[in-house]
Amino acid sequence: MAEVTNADWPTLLDPVDDLAPATIITSLRKDQGKLLITGISHDNGTITSITVNGKAADRSPQIAGVVDWRIELSDTPASIVAIATDEAGNVEQTGHRLTVGVPLAKK
Repeated sequence: MAEVTNADWPTLLDPVDDLAPATIITSLRKDQGKLLITGISHDNGTITSITVNGKAADRSPQIAGVVDWRIELSDTPASIVAIATDEAGNVEQTGHRLTVGVPLAKK
């Protein structure tokens, strides 16, 4: 067996995070005139921000890719949209959207 010398070591893979986070609104309720919204976001990297209708939500520490979050809104908008962004700059394109105050259809 011949010995190989002066050969470049192969370059290891350099993965790129191109997956956006996913967000779910888990709770929506009125409390003393304010709207309390909670949810969960997940990502394969670090989540840097979660916004609800453009306002920053309070986040718990991220554990195993999952972040719990909450926010209080002083008004009751017609719709609520929660969107997460990760450290790589990936922004959720289809955040979780809820329409508020629309009665369910009767059977």
